[in-house]
Amino acid sequence: MGKALGRGLLQSLRARVDADVVELRRQNRSLRRTRYGFVRRFLRGWFVGQPAKGLITAYGLSLGTLFLIEWGLARFAPSLSARVINTDFTKDAAGFFLAAQVGILAVLTVAISVVTLLTQKDDGSAINTDVRLYYVESYAYELVTSGIFISIVLVLNLFWPLKFITEFTAGEQLVDRFKFCVTMFNAIWLVLNFYLFSHFIHTTLKFVEPKSRARLRKQYSANESIPRDVKRRLLQAYYLHAPVQIFGLHEIKEGPLISFGMPLMRDQVPAVEVSRSFKVPSSLVDVWLLPLAFALRAWRLRNKNRFDTPSKLGGQEPHLAVLTDFARVHDDEANLVVREGGTPLTRFERALVKISLRFSAIDSREDSAPTPTDFLEQLIFRMVTQIEAGSPNGFDDALTETVDFHSFVLAAQNTRDEAGLVVNLAQVNDGLFLQPDFAWVREYRRAYAAATSKMASDGSFVQGMNRVAIRLWPQDP
Repeated sequence: MGKALGRGLLQSLRARVDADVVELRRQNRSLRRTRYGFVRRFLRGWFVGQPAKGLITAYGLSLGTLFLIEWGLARFAPSLSARVINTDFTKDAAGFFLAAQVGILAVLTVAISVVTLLTQKDDGSAINTDVRLYYVESYAYELVTSGIFISIVLVLNLFWPLKFITEFTAGEQLVDRFKFCVTMFNAIWLVLNFYLFSHFIHTTLKFVEPKSRARLRKQYSANESIPRDVKRRLLQAYYLHAPVQIFGLHEIKEGPLISFGMPLMRDQVPAVEVSRSFKVPSSLVDVWLLPLAFALRAWRLRNKNRFDTPSKLGGQEPHLAVLTDFARVHDDEANLVVREGGTPLTRFERALVKISLRFSAIDSREDSAPTPTDFLEQLIFRMVTQIEAGSPNGFDDALTETVDFHSFVLAAQNTRDEAGLVVNLAQVNDGLFLQPDFAWVREYRRAYAAATSKMASDGSFVQGMNRVAIRLWPQDP
């Protein structure tokens, strides 16, 4: 790797990966063609995935700003505080808003139930990927949360609990203006909910059509699933390669040995250098390579002069291992760094290691989001179902849909390396398991086995499966 493994002042590994993904999105034509519009990107950044937090923050800031404006008018511009607004309609408006929002929630509940029943297949699994895709792409979770939250706010506004605070601080003359402004803000919020509701209805109507569902699958994969999967694999791959990047391959071979994310191979009980207790399930989300490299270099230089002297481990070199990695989940006391032989880390070095390993609680919503492998697994299951049912036309449609999505997932990961050579990120594994492209090809074994079992009665299934490799071969490999 020619460029630095980290990025920024502290050489953040995640910042480097984020920059690589941004570059992938900029270069890749498949990702550019299926990118969300500006409004949807704004909503996903502020609202989607964290609706309660986003709504509470926005509403609290808006009320706080409005309250400060009213207080400032009463304090510094009393001439503008004349009672010029009739707010008799505010309670009626709140009632109308509440009725409209309840109607949205009622339609939403029925639509979710109907679509779930239509798309749910008895595939023997607890989770249907298309149903999860529908919930995510229709913003159903966000719309429900926003609808319930605004309903609570509208009910509270019927009693105007902030009226007394406004009268006490800004004066009675500004209460009507405050009520009017809050009502207008609630109206804007209701308009936002109507926009989300229109998007929900539009997605629902498209989702029952197989071709439209295939487009939604590609769009979600291009904007969410593929970037998230690429980040996960690049983080792990860069992290496992970090010792070589920091010290150089020749220096690592000379010892003392330093490894990231790899288990110890000796039988001796290692000395624990850094441990941490986790109150909630957490995982590694970033590594600050600058302070981490400083601590490891100091330990390595201190032990390099002792390397010629046989250690207590029978002449084997000292080994410092950072056990955690981006794939592990810690929910209790965990040993993060251990040592075999050599001198221990100093207190300052341990502190640098602790601040360099950045952990965060597991996001259950992101952890359960569909992946490209999930989509392919379900698409291939449909192929197998059509083969077992003896339906050549249904098999052809399922095969076309599967190969089309598989080709798209491969094309969406085409990029260029530092030397300008074309590479495909589907060939980057996380250092522990198969490459994604190998895993995706392996999913077809079930379809080949099912087609072979039907060969005596109908050879069209085997003929269709024999063309998979040719159809997957890209036009510009």
